[in-house]
Amino acid sequence: MLFWNDNSQLEMQIKIPLEIVALDDNSYHLFVEGYVNGHLCNFIIDTGASKTVFALNEIKDILETEPVSQPDIQSAGITATSLDSHTGTVNEFRLKDLRLINMQVVLIDMSSISDLYKNFTNKSIGGLIGSDFLLRYKARLDYGSKILTIKIPKANYLPQ
Repeated sequence: MLFWNDNSQLEMQIKIPLEIVALDDNSYHLFVEGYVNGHLCNFIIDTGASKTVFALNEIKDILETEPVSQPDIQSAGITATSLDSHTGTVNEFRLKDLRLINMQVVLIDMSSISDLYKNFTNKSIGGLIGSDFLLRYKARLDYGSKILTIKIPKANYLPQ
């Protein structure tokens, strides 16, 4: 579906399938599949996260350049514990028909989170899709149809 945004740019509406995972009786998390430099990764949709972050422990080996430590970037989990942050460049990041090239990303060690999810779902975690991404792409979550809808500039559209 095509839309015009406020700046008279053509936008594409993309529907991305969500997987709703029950960690226990009343605890659910939303997953989407994406690709980092051509490698399949699972991402958690985290509306409570202010920033999108990638899992250093999962994608370090598929980055073209070595991640750079960034002590001045403030990252913390819900417990407010400070996390060591790195920055890196992802040559290509894809979520369904969205394609972002040379994306600067924040990387944190998510091995403890990934280990937890592997126990429940047998999935490793490539990162968290946070509110910065969801706001930028005008995201809509539909739990009933299990769809994440985003609007992207046509220039970032990658037909499947």
